[in-house]
Amino acid sequence: MLGTYFYWFNMRKPGVNKLAVRKALTMAINRRLIVRHILKLGQKPLYGQVPPQIQGSAFLGLYRAMPSYHWVSLPLKKRYQLAKTMLQKAGYTKSKPLDIVISYNTSKGHQLIAEAVAEMWGKVFGPLVKVTLDNEEWKVYLQTLQKGNYQIGRMGGIATVNTAGNFLEGYLCHAQGNYGGYCNEKLDQAYQKSMHSPNQKIAVMYMKKALETAMRDYVTLPVYSYTYSRLVKKYVGGYTPKANYMDSMYSKWLYFRHL
Repeated sequence: MLGTYFYWFNMRKPGVNKLAVRKALTMAINRRLIVRHILKLGQKPLYGQVPPQIQGSAFLGLYRAMPSYHWVSLPLKKRYQLAKTMLQKAGYTKSKPLDIVISYNTSKGHQLIAEAVAEMWGKVFGPLVKVTLDNEEWKVYLQTLQKGNYQIGRMGGIATVNTAGNFLEGYLCHAQGNYGGYCNEKLDQAYQKSMHSPNQKIAVMYMKKALETAMRDYVTLPVYSYTYSRLVKKYVGGYTPKANYMDSMYSKWLYFRHL
């Protein structure tokens, strides 16, 4: 499915307003463990801001060519050590730990993921961090995000159309859905050039620039890309999930098979 599960970093809050802290926290999550042992429905680990299949996989593996994401290919032990060193250089110690509050809307699934993330940070950083969890019902939680009364907040995004702009528009300086208070004019300019380009190749080029800017700034903490599941009886024909990333289906396409 063209959807992503991630955490917003509130750039207005102490701690996560530092790039080194956002990067260290991002590095210290074992996404494969989350998708394999908690979710178990074929979800994919996510390192960028858009799902891998978006726009014909035009941005697939973009992080591999970015120096600031070399850690993805490192063994977990080495990655974790780098993350811990990065947090120490940012000024956090046993006597002066980083206080982290993970906020999420009330849901057993969100709770399990938040608990897993908190445990991972605890194991990687030890006494350098102090993690607490905070949950609210959806309507209240959404107001909390809008008002910026959080530090790290869970969110998900699902594309309405098959374009990367669906996910990046929330990072624009004055976007209504920009819950992190992030603003980078380079991203805004690249995004606008992409959206107004009549040439598909040029549009993708500028969208890549916008995406790279967001990734270098570690605007959000991506966790995984969504999947969807449907139970289809053997005698039902016409349902073709291949490349149907939006799960778009009309009942008129369906028919009964003669078995």
